[in-house]
Order: sequence, then structure tokens, then C-alpha cells
Amino acid sequence: MNARPAVRTLLALAGTSIASLVLVACGGGMSDTGESSAASTSPEALSHVHGLGVDPADDRVYVATHSGLYTVTKGQEPKLVGNSKDDFMGFTVTGENTFVASGHGAPGSGRPGNVGLIETEDAGRTWTSRSLSGEADFHSLDSAKGTVYGYEGGRIRVSTDLKAWDDRATLEALDLAVSPAGTSCWQPRPRVSSPAPTAAVPSARAPDRSRRSCPGLWRSPSSASTRPGS
Repeated sequence: MNARPAVRTLLALAGTSIASLVLVACGGGMSDTGESSAASTSPEALSHVHGLGVDPADDRVYVATHSGLYTVTKGQEPKLVGNSKDDFMGFTVTGENTFVASGHGAPGSGRPGNVGLIETEDAGRTWTSRSLSGEADFHSLDSAKGTVYGYEGGRIRVSTDLKAWDDRATLEALDLAVSPAGTSCWQPRPRVSSPAPTAAVPSARAPDRSRRSCPGLWRSPSSASTRPGS
């Protein structure tokens, strides 16, 4: 997603709203009359958040969770989009009213345990399988210039048509991000024996790890085709 100031502001507001809702959910309980607090139920769905995105069509903020996709508005309770309660592990906005996602089908939904890559063109109300159904579980997704980047099974995978995938770097990562220019960054999974992200990379095509553009992250100027130590 583009890191525009307006988008950052909306995501920051969304984060504040989500944090408040989760605190309400955790603090809910029995009232003086013995009845359960109404505020302790609906916000619980946002206690397991996997991703955030802003739809450029209307600047609405979307929250991908363990139990469905929600919209959040300051001062209001979150609203489930459509009727899917799937576990949205990977999620990103690719255009106006258009998102891609991955994860696991909800119990009883009839969808596979790994949904592969799915796409919506109506802002999350309905979803269509595009590729890798029953096979892939992207834990991170991002896009730029019509190309989708995903992290799945310890590798970065890239697609320009949502159907065919090109496997790129193999590495352990926590998250993946792509700049509007198509430069990919990833956050390495910390290990005791691993060098710090700022260490020198002994590679003929060493990733450019500029802390100004990708602070604390490995950065690849070649569309995720290189990795630390490759």
C-alpha cells in the first residue's frame, strides 16, 4: 500500500480505535444488575488483528481479523463486512474497492483450510478464489504497480496476474512490505544465532538496507529476488 500521509493518519486513528475496543472487550463483565455488558461482545472480534488497509475509493479503514473483515469508524463499533467469518491471515488493498487476502476458511463455511489467494472487487462483501486454493496460506501480502507480493511457507512469492506465481527469496520473516516503486522490504524473524539486520551482507548482489527507507528491515531493490547471505 502507498505510505501516503493521509493513509498513515487513517491507519493511526484505526489503531487507536482498535486498541480502545479491545480494552473495552477485556474489561467487560457483569453489571450491577447481573447482566452482561453489551460492550463486551462485539469488539472481541478485533482482538486478533492480522492486517489493516484503507480503500482509496472512500478512505474507509478495513481490519482483517481472525474471524472476518471489519470496517472501523471513530466513535462507532466495528462492523463485519459481508458474511464471511474466515481467518484473514494476509490482507492488502490493491485498488478502489479491490482487496486480496489469504488465510483459512471458517468452520462450516465449506471453504478449504488454506484458501490460497482470494480477491474481492466489491470492498469485501464477496470473495473469489484466484489461485492456490487448498494449497497456500499467505501470512503477509502487499502490492505495488499491479504486482502482488506474498510471504508463504518461508518464501516470497510474486504474481502479476493473481494466478501464476514466481518464487523469489527463501527466508524466515515476520512481515513483508512493498514501496509504491516496487521495492520490497521484509522484517527478519529474530534468532539468537542470526546477525543483526544492520550487519554487512556478504553477497555479490547484496540488498540495499537503507535505514532511511526500510529502518530495521532487509531491503531488496530487485523485487525480492535477493536475501541476506544469498
